Amino acid sequence: MTMQEAFEFETDPSVSGPVLVRFFGGFAVTIDGQAIPWVRRMDKRIFRYLLLAPDGRCTRKDLTDAFWPGQDEAAALGSLRTACSNIRKAISLAAGPQRVDECFSTTGDAVFVNLDITNVDVRRYLAHVTAGNTCYLTADVQEALVHYKRALTLYSGPIGWGDEPEPWLESLGQECSAFRTIALERIVRMFREDGDTAQAMKYGMLLADKYPRRMAASGGLA
Repeated sequence: MTMQEAFEFETDPSVSGPVLVRFFGGFAVTIDGQAIPWVRRMDKRIFRYLLLAPDGRCTRKDLTDAFWPGQDEAAALGSLRTACSNIRKAISLAAGPQRVDECFSTTGDAVFVNLDITNVDVRRYLAHVTAGNTCYLTADVQEALVHYKRALTLYSGPIGWGDEPEPWLESLGQECSAFRTIALERIVRMFREDGDTAQAMKYGMLLADKYPRRMAASGGLA
């Protein structure tokens, strides 16, 4: 899965759903407000990987190559079946057995999560950043500000806080951090060009802040 493929995110950045996923500031998933009680770390890792896959879908081979590289194919597929069974059990414990197929499915060679009912913060963040960049480059300052501010509100801390190391997740975190810096620099530039020194200084402070959750909580993004 390449980074470009991973971000075929929803066209509506404000999409919501009963499954809420947080990547920023530490990974967490809730269904109708109930946290998913993961059976094993591997189950959580696979679910997290699917959330950023194109359309939330991977083939079984995609997953065995990613999580059991070099292992005997039959053994790897058996490990994947166990993980999928555990994911279904965890979803059932959080939301009831009637919700399992709605949220997570395995059909033929495909394993997928239902992004139509899933609100993933990093997908929304990247959608807002992309929209903000488009508006900025076409000199639509007001719309650029709207999207950049919404993106910054979603960025509640670096991706990976408290999570086990994942090379692909680390690269995503670095990319999102870089996008945050670009958005802030552009916001500062737009306010300066508009003559609003106070707002330019406020967002300039965010550039040096390593703990964006703290600024968001104090009203720094108003």
